[in-house]
Amino acid sequence: PVLASAHDLRAVGATVAMTKAMRKPAVFVVNRVKPRTRITADAAVALSQYGTVAPVMVSDRTGYAVAATDGRTAAELEPGGPAAVEAAALWTYIAARMAEAAEREA
Repeated sequence: PVLASAHDLRAVGATVAMTKAMRKPAVFVVNRVKPRTRITADAAVALSQYGTVAPVMVSDRTGYAVAATDGRTAAELEPGGPAAVEAAALWTYIAARMAEAAEREA
């Protein structure tokens, strides 16, 4: 996960180097985004120069924070809500990437 912030973007190089040294695939997940903002778009473009950026970004939703206060997930708090839909879409993408990587290694 990486925030759409200058600090996180500057720190990404070390993560990229580590995953390359380990010869492992990596995907950036832009986290706590403010939808339809220039900084989010700029972060995705900058990260794409280092590797794959997940097409699903995790928005800065109160549902995540509220659910975490008592150890629940956004889907448990509000099934079918925007945060639950977003998390499910991200998991679907990540699971497909993991399956592809497993097939290549087999």
